Amino acid sequence: MTALQGFVLGIIQGLTEFLPVSSSGHLVIGRTLFGLDTQPLPFEIAVHGATLLAVLFYFRHRVAEIILRAEVSYMGKLVLATMPIVIAAIVFRGVVERAFETPLTVAVSLAVTGTVLLSLRFKARPDMRSVERPEPTWLAAWIIGCAQAVALMPGISRSGVTIVAALWLGVAPYAAAEFAFLLAVPAIAGAVVLETNTIQSAIDGGSAAYVWGTAAAFTSALIAMAIVFRIIQVGRFDRFGIYCWTLAVAFGAYLLRVAS
Repeated sequence: MTALQGFVLGIIQGLTEFLPVSSSGHLVIGRTLFGLDTQPLPFEIAVHGATLLAVLFYFRHRVAEIILRAEVSYMGKLVLATMPIVIAAIVFRGVVERAFETPLTVAVSLAVTGTVLLSLRFKARPDMRSVERPEPTWLAAWIIGCAQAVALMPGISRSGVTIVAALWLGVAPYAAAEFAFLLAVPAIAGAVVLETNTIQSAIDGGSAAYVWGTAAAFTSALIAMAIVFRIIQVGRFDRFGIYCWTLAVAFGAYLLRVAS
């Protein structure tokens, strides 16, 4: 992987991590279009680590507030919601790694994401600026966590399925997005810690792709988060479902053409 490819993939990661369109799916698509046989899992973790830093920076005041005010309930719900993905990552790690090497899986998963997002069309549109129920219930937190665990598969949008799950459970839109984004902190942090040695070896080995990729992911993630909260004020997350379905069909057609 060249530095330019790493830079482009980093931008893709940062922009798509928080929009409900699946960053992992876009990275696999980018890898496929670049003609890369494999996209190293450490690179995937490294650019996710960059978006983790972006989340902490973007929500620095909220994180400080949670810690200084000792919001035990909110922290507990984040921990509870993280448990499903920890269990899934341990049990299904091999399956997930193979999925990243199978581009067709992404096309199918993007269609699933699109369907989940479009399901909001059957839900009464809430006031996107509402601050009612500022945090999920304990049961809602667990269900949101289960939705996040499914997003281990490339093509399933983590932000998309967690926000949609929270909305269907009655959480106010802004609060739903905030919880979903903060929920990314322990999930991504755990993955980064597990792969720290591998990532460090890759960087020490002179992989400029890692350096440019992480820098691009951090910067573009900050931009993406600002865009997302602007979209939340306007509403209609379901429109991203059309994008996901369009991309799924287009990428699936591309794969079939290449295979024939």
